[in-house]
Amino acid sequence: MADLYAVRRIISSKKEKGKTLYLVDWIPSYTEQSNIPKSVIDEYKIYKNGATIIGPYEPSTKNKDKKDWKWVVQLGDQFEVVPHEEVAQKYKDELIKYFMEQTVLTSSTSKSGTNNNDQN
Repeated sequence: MADLYAVRRIISSKKEKGKTLYLVDWIPSYTEQSNIPKSVIDEYKIYKNGATIIGPYEPSTKNKDKKDWKWVVQLGDQFEVVPHEEVAQKYKDELIKYFMEQTVLTSSTSKSGTNNNDQN
């Protein structure tokens, strides 16, 4: 008897070589390490320790749309330059946090700059 897995929903289907294939949204479940490629486990361990968006990689920002930028991402004690599309997919929450922090810093700097000018 085949193993049964909990399916949340079927997202899509397609025909390939005479067979119907389904794109399935599985309910998360635990599986043994031997069922997962080592590279996926290594990536999980790095991501689990937290990613921090340091900021845009400066040479990639000049006269380019933001979608063409590259970002410096800190993963543990490693730093990587990552294309915007990958950052937007893998590190969406961290990217939002980065922009939120920049907005707060910009607002604080603007307000303090205005206050300093008023005191002179």
